[in-house]
Amino acid sequence: MGKKGYNLIQVIIIIIITSIISGITIGIILLKSNIVTSNSPYSELLEDANIQSFLKTYDELTSEYYEDIDKKALINNAIDGMTNYLNEAYTSLLNENSANDFYSQLSGNYTGVGIITINNIITDVIESSPASKAGIKKGDLLVKVNNQDVIGKSNTEISTQIIRSSPSVNLTIIRDQKEIKYDLKTELVNYPNISYEIDKDNIAYLRINVFSKNISYQVKNVLDNFKNKNINQLIIDIRDNAGGYLDQTKKIASYFTKKNNIIYSLDNNGKVTKYKDEDDLYYEFKIIILVNNNTASAAEVFASALKDNNYAKIVGIKTYGKGKVQHTYSLDSGSLLKYTSSKWLTPKGICIDQIGITPDYIIENKQTLAKDGISIIGIEDTQKSYAKELLNVK
Repeated sequence: MGKKGYNLIQVIIIIIITSIISGITIGIILLKSNIVTSNSPYSELLEDANIQSFLKTYDELTSEYYEDIDKKALINNAIDGMTNYLNEAYTSLLNENSANDFYSQLSGNYTGVGIITINNIITDVIESSPASKAGIKKGDLLVKVNNQDVIGKSNTEISTQIIRSSPSVNLTIIRDQKEIKYDLKTELVNYPNISYEIDKDNIAYLRINVFSKNISYQVKNVLDNFKNKNINQLIIDIRDNAGGYLDQTKKIASYFTKKNNIIYSLDNNGKVTKYKDEDDLYYEFKIIILVNNNTASAAEVFASALKDNNYAKIVGIKTYGKGKVQHTYSLDSGSLLKYTSSKWLTPKGICIDQIGITPDYIIENKQTLAKDGISIIGIEDTQKSYAKELLNVK
């Protein structure tokens, strides 16, 4: 009978195999247990008793509840609960569709019919859009969407109403005191973030619809064009501009301010950081800025930067009053967490949240009423006309 046991080589092989199997087993256990290593940024969170309670609740419900649970919906509702607890208007969870709409507005692509309105006047009709093909014109007055009155609504509110009615929408417009209805199909259109023109008096007009990504380059090209034509008077229209990217706002504002001027400041829990004009580029114009009650957020940052540094006068009505800055965080589910990270301050150190910016010249747009004195049949852009009068004063 031979000797029992293993020789040295066999022992070494067994040790190696055992180590490999143990390593794989431990790895699987850690993976299934969702244990985060000490190097992970979430390792300390797992030691939080509140997080442990949440995870235990999630595990108990998803494994023991008497019916099937949509885990994605469960988590989204939990996040909704956290944002609702903060009770802050600008902190929320956007579902996948709302997140896509949010990014579409900032990118310049959106689903719609291709019109831009200010005070219900159609100020632009996008080329080759459904509205353009149907014969809707600049200057038309939009009064109804799907037979619902939209007088007094902002361009953003009207666009949202049109998007929600996709794939088709009915618009009612007034032209030459006559009511015309249009049945249109909605489609993906390229939203022009800026538009511009030069009138017969050599006054330049620049409309900024939203401070979208990379818009500063577009604005610079337009300003170069104005300067090449020896234009020195400029109307900047940011009515119904709901804001956008703060870095683009700062860049565009710095085109009209001189180096080291404060553009805005951020107040993060008492810690104030100032953001200044950092370049030597400066376009000198006599400037009037047009605003209304839908001018908000980054658009208010822009207006206050030029107003407080004495580079522009403001015409219109008091702005919206959004003095807070939001950050976004994309979740794996496709949802988007939007939350307030700080307050922003004007160059004079004022937070305009829920206050707004009061124009230098408070001007309302005039409404033309029908004989009954109730129905609106036209709106005159008094604000723009007044801005031109101010610029023409020598």
